[in-house]
Amino acid sequence: MKTEFEKKLKFAQRPPSLSERLKKEKLPLILWGIGDVGAEVKHYLDGNGISIAAAWVDNIDQEKYFEGVPVYSLDTLKSMYQRFNVILGHSHYDYGRMIEEKEECIDKVFYLIDSAYSRYESADPQFIHDHLEEYYDTYMLLDDDVSRESMVAYLNCKMNDEIGFILDYVKKEQNFFNNDIFKVGSQEAYVDVGAYDGDTLALFLEECGGSYKKIYALEPENDNFSKLEKYVTEHKLQNVVLKKQGTWKEKTTLFFDAKQQQRSAIDVERKEGTTINVDALDHILQGEDVTLIKINFPDGAYETLQGSRDIFERCAPKLAIIVGNDEKAMIRLPQLVKKQRQDYHIYFRFSTCMPYRLYMYAIKEDAC
Repeated sequence: MKTEFEKKLKFAQRPPSLSERLKKEKLPLILWGIGDVGAEVKHYLDGNGISIAAAWVDNIDQEKYFEGVPVYSLDTLKSMYQRFNVILGHSHYDYGRMIEEKEECIDKVFYLIDSAYSRYESADPQFIHDHLEEYYDTYMLLDDDVSRESMVAYLNCKMNDEIGFILDYVKKEQNFFNNDIFKVGSQEAYVDVGAYDGDTLALFLEECGGSYKKIYALEPENDNFSKLEKYVTEHKLQNVVLKKQGTWKEKTTLFFDAKQQQRSAIDVERKEGTTINVDALDHILQGEDVTLIKINFPDGAYETLQGSRDIFERCAPKLAIIVGNDEKAMIRLPQLVKKQRQDYHIYFRFSTCMPYRLYMYAIKEDAC
């Protein structure tokens, strides 16, 4: 089985970065999308000295600019340029293949393989090869073929900087709560770790129809916490506990890289700057029952699970955790979940056609 697993991995020389490839292009570069993902991609382009001619949105009826760049519709762009290249600036990476085939004016479509938390680099094939035994152990922990195929597709995409590896493994869009692994009930005690401005809270409420037992929403960043408070107040939500706090394996203070959009996160390497208070979930919740935990950040998910031993033992909550942020986390997180509770089933699913949106779902055996 290990040999078969290794054969599925497409090891090759680490490819040139997206910035290196874009700098060789002669045609105008157009950014498609101006939302959070578009802002993250623009940040990457600016940081690498790459200029775009314009941004493209599907519906625009007035003059508009995005970070100093004019915004046009596709029809306007086609009237301005005979041919141009497109850089995806939204999460629907599956649309890239479609427009490349459909629109003759589009020469190439480029994808920033990772655009969250400023982690733009492709995976190092040598690292994966050196840790092949650990990847194989995780591969064998996964409970179905879709999970195992998704893991291989993710690794191949990250090593080769090629989005095509994962396009065929996104059967339908999913999210933390609307998925093919578990159903959200009307009596959930839900813990939103990294609640941001209430965006995933809104997804949870949509899926449970507004009926739940209790919500604990944790967000350490000041501006985001203010937005979270505003969301809860405006929607008149009851039985919601808000805490301006991060999570870890113990009570301490950590440095925090407080950037805009999708880039704010704990920075374990940082030695100065903004700090946040963190604590173990077991301490924060003080024995409260929990049925569902969502974690959505790159650094600290492992330590958060380490600090949840009592919750695991008492409650065996459903888990929805992003693992696509880091190919190293893919090794550690499933193995820790199994160490905490042997009776968990573990699944990988892509929520959209972006590698960093690979989720790990875990549920107790009798909940299947």
